Amino acid sequence: MDGKVVVITGATSGIGQIAAEALAGQGARIVLVARDQGRAERTLARLRKVAPSIAHRVHIGDLLSLTDTKRVGERIAAEEPRIDVLINNAGNVFARRALTADGMERTFALNHMAYFVLTHQLRERLVATAPARIVNTASAAHRGNVLDFDDLQMEKHYRAMTAYGRSKLANILSRANSGAGWPGPG
Repeated sequence: MDGKVVVITGATSGIGQIAAEALAGQGARIVLVARDQGRAERTLARLRKVAPSIAHRVHIGDLLSLTDTKRVGERIAAEEPRIDVLINNAGNVFARRALTADGMERTFALNHMAYFVLTHQLRERLVATAPARIVNTASAAHRGNVLDFDDLQMEKHYRAMTAYGRSKLANILSRANSGAGWPGPG
């Protein structure tokens, strides 16, 4: 990973934090996308201890907002001439159903749509850096779930773990159906 540029969401805690630190330790320059400035700064401080000679960066954005996700993606694309790896890792389980400002159920918006939109925004940089990689974190929570297209936003029967499982299933299905020549959205 020496000299590679890795964009990662959800790296201020959990699996994302562990991955960011491990990749930095292997010589990768980490570009964080984080919601909270304080947590982002603490993560940058940890990365600087692991790899003090690498200029890691952070971009603050709320991935629950399609507009903010697009803005962050555009900014990263403008500032990073190459992206070797995109790790879409940010995610959450929300106990209660609520909608984002864009009118989407929060779990689906964060755990699936943010991945899709950020990947689309960074697509040109990823293609130009081929063989770049995109990693979408998933979990076994997709097992036993089906996408209910008549109730995709779970208006009728919201359950937190069902919403989470369906969002992870959407990640897996979109990858399985993307194909090598996938042109992305419109």
